Amino acid sequence: MSAEIVRLVEQAGPYLTAAVGAYRGSCPHPCPGRPTEADGMSLDHVEIADEQGAHAVVAHLLSQGRRRIAAICEPAGPRAGGRRLHGYRRALDEAGVACDDSLVLGVDNADLWSSGAGAVARLLRTRARFDALFCYNDVVAIGALSVLHRSGVAVPDDVALAGFDDIEAAHFTTPPLTTVDPQRPSIARTAVALLRSRMDHADSRTLPGRTEIAGFTLRVRRSWSAGTETKDGQQHVP
Repeated sequence: MSAEIVRLVEQAGPYLTAAVGAYRGSCPHPCPGRPTEADGMSLDHVEIADEQGAHAVVAHLLSQGRRRIAAICEPAGPRAGGRRLHGYRRALDEAGVACDDSLVLGVDNADLWSSGAGAVARLLRTRARFDALFCYNDVVAIGALSVLHRSGVAVPDDVALAGFDDIEAAHFTTPPLTTVDPQRPSIARTAVALLRSRMDHADSRTLPGRTEIAGFTLRVRRSWSAGTETKDGQQHVP
């Protein structure tokens, strides 16, 4: 497998879209993320473990005795925000903890630090009690962290905080951010393997669309609990 191909696909990460020819009969390409139909063709795709990763975060928080777990997510639906919210709710349900809808806040643009800041400011104004906060992604979590600091809420003593995506900035917050690493190198390798299998097939149009869900790693850092951080600042949790 070409290292250059893997590098290019990895750079595109979960935002790589399907490259489809302009005429019927073109070979569909694998794409990380949810597939779209193109000219009646089924597309291979590699999916981030959105629901599974969110479930792991909340389940682990529950195992630490946190019970009032708030969430900041994109609106519910078929996209990543909906899947992560479902994982959050499923973990609570499995633990027998009622989901308090007053602790679930939505954001319209999860790519802005200000979205997380605004959402947690609204939550604090309600005076609702919460001892943990799961955010749709690291950008939202970092924005929330800034407001928690300014409001005198200690992380993690008062509120444990976790995000999703393991962006570079998550290593450099104070405290460093617990997050879900979606294993982008694995996504790249799987996408390239799906592509190569189609290229090696005599008639790729006869192959049905295939779905692969990537693995993930929970990176436990000090925004969660100072006592669980390992020497290198991370802890792999199954």
